[in-house]
Parts: sequence; C-alpha cells; structure tokens
Amino acid sequence: MSLYGLFSGQTKPRMGAGYSMGEQRAWNVSVISTGEVSMAEHVKVEDRRQIKEGEAARMLDVPIDELLPCGDTVVVDALKNDCDKYFGTAGPAFARMVLTRFGGDPAVTSSTIVSEVDALRDLLCEEAVTNGFKLKSQHRRAMRRFGLAALAGKWAAAEGILPHTEEEVMAAVRAVRDTWLGGQAYQSEEAQAIVVIRDYIQRFHGQMLVTGSPRSMDRPPSNCHGILHHDRVLLTDDQFRAACGGLDARMVARALDEAGVLHRQDDQYKAKVSIAELQINKVRFYDLKLDRLFDEAADDGAEPH
Repeated sequence: MSLYGLFSGQTKPRMGAGYSMGEQRAWNVSVISTGEVSMAEHVKVEDRRQIKEGEAARMLDVPIDELLPCGDTVVVDALKNDCDKYFGTAGPAFARMVLTRFGGDPAVTSSTIVSEVDALRDLLCEEAVTNGFKLKSQHRRAMRRFGLAALAGKWAAAEGILPHTEEEVMAAVRAVRDTWLGGQAYQSEEAQAIVVIRDYIQRFHGQMLVTGSPRSMDRPPSNCHGILHHDRVLLTDDQFRAACGGLDARMVARALDEAGVLHRQDDQYKAKVSIAELQINKVRFYDLKLDRLFDEAADDGAEPH
C-alpha cells in the first residue's frame, strides 16, 4: 500500500470523456496501526529500500516500549478491559460538540481548526527545539498531526467527553512527540542515495562483468548488473534506476555528484567510456568511483564491508 496514496488527500486527476478533467475525490484521514516492526523496517524488508522522508512524515513510527514499560501486564490488561467496555461513545459525542460549537458552519469550523492546529504545531516545534531536537522540514510537517491530536484532546477534555484535564492531554501529546522524535532513524534522501547505491554494488558485485578477467567475455553487459572497470563501477540507465531502489534517479545522481562519487563529463551526470575488450566505444555510463563511494559511506557512519 502506498503511503502517499493513502495520505495524499485526493485522487490523481484523470482525463474524462471529451478530453475534460474527471472529478477528483478528496478526503482527510488519520490512521493508527500497531505492529511488531516499524513502518521504516517494513519498507526496508518488503521493498528493499530505505523509507522516504515523505512517507515517514505521513505514517509516524512511535516506539511504544518507550511509553509503556515492557512486561507491565497489569497496565496492558487494564487497557484491554477498558477498550472492551468503553467504545463508540466519545466519537459521536465529540462530533456533536464540534457541530454545536460552530453552528454547523463549515467555513468557520475549518478556519478555526486550521488556525488553532497551526498554533499548537508551532508551540510543539518550539518546545522540541528547546529540548534539543533538531527538526527538519518533514518533522515540522508531521508535527501538525500532533497539533490536531492536542486540539481534539483539549476540546474533549474541556467538554467532559474525556475524563482528563487539558494539562494531562498536552502532557500525553508531548510524551508521544518526544518518543517519536527520539526514535527517528530514517535519513534524508540525499544520504539514502549513497546507501542504496552502495548496497546495490555489494549485493550484485558477483554478477558484474570484470574487465581484464577471463570471465569478462562470458556474457554481454545487458545480462549483468554493471561493469567493474579498474576502480570504477559503470551502470547503464536501467541498471542505475534499479540501483536507486525507488528513489528519484536524478536526485540520486545529483547527490552522488555532490559527494564526489560520480565521474562526469560536460554538463551531464554520465561519462563517455571506451573498453576495447567489450567492444564499447564512447558509450555513456553512470561512472562511479568505488573508493569515494565507500569512503562516503564510512563518513556517514555506515558499517564498512
């Protein structure tokens, strides 16, 4: 399932009959899901890639062990019992309260909620920075979800729908925020570019042509995963896209170039290469410097291989 598709809020525009734009459907959704592994780990195992920043900002991984002591069966059993007894009442009561508060006026309801959520988001971000967290743009975007939860909780507490005070609601939101921020393990897409290319080369190293060896003529380049030429790895367009693991190929090329990994010519990210034994004459490849690639990986704290 695509996290972008689920949380985008609208369907993709499609051409209808008579070359007119078809109707787009829109929605707002919040999802809570539990599992034995994080969403980042799930993406890594199932899709064989790192989770993207946009995905991580849409489905927030909160390590529950940091909020609930492991092995505290009394607390867990109490939560299960409460869920079995009390459900289906707070939601409708909250909806009625919101409709009554704004007299059913959707414009006033929307503008008030947006304004108050933004204010709470800014407050939560400022507190997080004060507490020593370094927020990136995706963290600030995701913080609106915490702001929405805080606003809903504060209103529900003020109206007696929840048996808590507004201070207790904010304390709970802050605890989840700090646990989420403390568990962040995903990298920027630029950093992921180094990781995915390095992993591709490690995984398919044995399935690449090696120039200067007897096996270099065993099979044509189209049937392998790249060419090992001296201290370089040469990748075709298709091989490079496969190596990107779902990341935007141009973004990956730009990140490799900025890291000094990419050997390029002119204003292109590819270089012309000639290899007589493979009958390759001035063909453009993505030309990667192996030593710089793995030096860059080590600089990023990656495990050397």
